[in-house]
Amino acid sequence: KKISNMNSKFDSDNHYEVLGLNDDCSPMEVRRAYKRLAVEHHPDKQKSCVGDADKAFLRIKEAYDVLSDPLSKKDYDEYERLSKNYDSFVKSNANLYDDDTLESAFNQLIKGDYPKLAARRDRSPRKFEDVKCNLSERKETSNC
Repeated sequence: KKISNMNSKFDSDNHYEVLGLNDDCSPMEVRRAYKRLAVEHHPDKQKSCVGDADKAFLRIKEAYDVLSDPLSKKDYDEYERLSKNYDSFVKSNANLYDDDTLESAFNQLIKGDYPKLAARRDRSPRKFEDVKCNLSERKETSNC
């Protein structure tokens, strides 16, 4: 029953949530949380729900592996920070980029409503012609 109550915690993508920690936790707090949860949710102690226990234990181990290594923790924290910034940007600008706006911008691009692109598109394409010559002619002229 312990596992079923904790499933949502172990389904989280956030390593801090899995270990029940704040993001400013110390290495000692990470180690203590890991040891406590690993013992509590070890598959050998949860014989009635082995599959859930395995999943929970692996998730605890994964969170510990990342948060106990200073470089991995730093990378993870940076990823989380960027992810939060991206999510808030998307939410705050969701109405700016609806399908109609994107379609309109794309149509302008295709139709050439942008002067620089239109000027480039109006240039006549280069014409190339195949020139046939043999090796002796090639030495004599620069056309081949």
